[in-house]
Amino acid sequence: MSEIKKLKGDNSVSIDRKTINENFEHIHTEVDAVKSTITNKNVEIVSGKVENQSTVPGTTITDALENLKNTVLIPGATGIQGATGISGATGIQGATGPQGATGPQGATGISGATGVQGVTGPQGATGLQGATGIDSVVISNDFLIVDSVNGNNSTALKGSLIKKYATIAGAELGATSGDTIIVTTTMVNEVDLGKDGITYHFLPGTGVKNTTATGRIFNDNSKTTSGANPLFFKITGWGDFVSRTEQSATWGGTLYLYEGSSAEFEFNSSSILNLDGTKADSGFHFWAQAEYINGAGSGKMASLKGKVERDITGGHYFLGAHSGNCNIDVGGNVDVSAIFIQAEGCQLIDLNVDGKITCGYSTTHTFKYFASVDRTPWFTGNIDTITGTNTHKITAKRVEWINSGLAQTSNFNIFNIKEYHDATGTHDFNYVDFIIDELLIKAGDQATQRPVFFINNNNSLTYTRIKLDKCKITVEDGFQLFSITSSNEKVYVDFMFQDCSIDYKHDSLGASSVIMDIRYIMFHIINSRFKISAQGVTDGYILLDDSSNTDKNVQIDNVVTNAIIPTTLLNYGTAISSNSSGIRSGITDIRII
Repeated sequence: MSEIKKLKGDNSVSIDRKTINENFEHIHTEVDAVKSTITNKNVEIVSGKVENQSTVPGTTITDALENLKNTVLIPGATGIQGATGISGATGIQGATGPQGATGPQGATGISGATGVQGVTGPQGATGLQGATGIDSVVISNDFLIVDSVNGNNSTALKGSLIKKYATIAGAELGATSGDTIIVTTTMVNEVDLGKDGITYHFLPGTGVKNTTATGRIFNDNSKTTSGANPLFFKITGWGDFVSRTEQSATWGGTLYLYEGSSAEFEFNSSSILNLDGTKADSGFHFWAQAEYINGAGSGKMASLKGKVERDITGGHYFLGAHSGNCNIDVGGNVDVSAIFIQAEGCQLIDLNVDGKITCGYSTTHTFKYFASVDRTPWFTGNIDTITGTNTHKITAKRVEWINSGLAQTSNFNIFNIKEYHDATGTHDFNYVDFIIDELLIKAGDQATQRPVFFINNNNSLTYTRIKLDKCKITVEDGFQLFSITSSNEKVYVDFMFQDCSIDYKHDSLGASSVIMDIRYIMFHIINSRFKISAQGVTDGYILLDDSSNTDKNVQIDNVVTNAIIPTTLLNYGTAISSNSSGIRSGITDIRII
């Protein structure tokens, strides 16, 4: 009988036959097929390698297969499941079964492109009106904001942070006494400002810088009912002011009070320019005048009080004061062409300059001087504006008088003190103090060189004291030091050099010239040094003398000089004494070098 060593073929129980009988039928079919193959072909290997090796009768493969066909198979226990075979080809898809229950919603996918917008529907009903916006909110009723870029005078609101004015003049129209106009940008071409009771506040980096409009930025002209209702206003903050002058028409200026008004101020700088932008030779930085004040008591004294942080440049006046009182501090330099201070009929002038003052070089004006102090204003009816004690004080680091341009008129010299006498009023005391660290009188391109100090018509019940304190004075060649008229009364006029150093370089006075004539005013030279030029020494300049020998009163105390002191004066006495009018005189400690 042959041994079945290996039989290959589909001898498995297929999952598509559901019953054992179906599997048996399949096996019978397979057996018949094998038998037929063996009978017809007589091969040794069928569906693989099948060897017919049996030698026992009835046990051939054919017999075995026949017997197997007739054998009733009893299913045995299920064996261990074999390894999963290779997956067969996918069969034909069966009919679709009924739809199962809907599963949970998946994640939202990427949004598709926006479709074409549909037709606009009809407008809905108007909703309720919202709250009022901030541009209409008034947070205070006492300020007005000016903004040249975003402002509009037509829509501006007083007290609004948003609805601003375009110009300062426009804000003035809406302002009332007690209000503050806040300027937030640099303004251009604004003149004739100034309203009673208003404060003008300029933020840093702002101001008024005129380009084509000439005239004064602030003034009171035609605003006071001829002085009956003078203005008072303030300028605060950090403004820079530039005014314009047209020489043949209108002079520029920063703060000009003509009708007895008053102002307090603080700002950064003041400049006066020509229309082409060059430094102007004409114009007023400050002016304080009481045009309508008179003996009947109508009107009031004008006044200015304030501070400029930096420089004052251009124009021909720093300050003109006529029946006006002024206290002004300057943190920088002052550069004007003709006049630093003109004070006529004033009770108080107090000017302090931290830097240098330059003037005297005007090519347009012949009325020019460093300082003129005069009891009588130039306009009529105002001779009684000052009474009691009058004080004038000028303090500076350095003063330079540059004798250039047009010649000075004969009416004025460099320092002028005049007309202090009783007249029709009671004028008790007049003090004029110059506290200048260094005073330089420079010979410029003008041949006419007028005296440095002019003392005229000070007499009769009004005492006047002129004092230079702690001053280094240099006077270049060509300038007479003093011009003293006979209308002065010595008993009423004192001139003092206190702790000074004077270097007088005039070379052409002539032999035996007197530098200080002591006949008409009382000189006091205390703790000072007085040096004349080498030519002066050769020519025998006399420091002080009275050529008439009628009045030798003089006070000299601790003085060093290389000039001549007359023997008659030295022999007058060395002790300080007083005459019947209380005038102190005498000579002590003179050293001739």
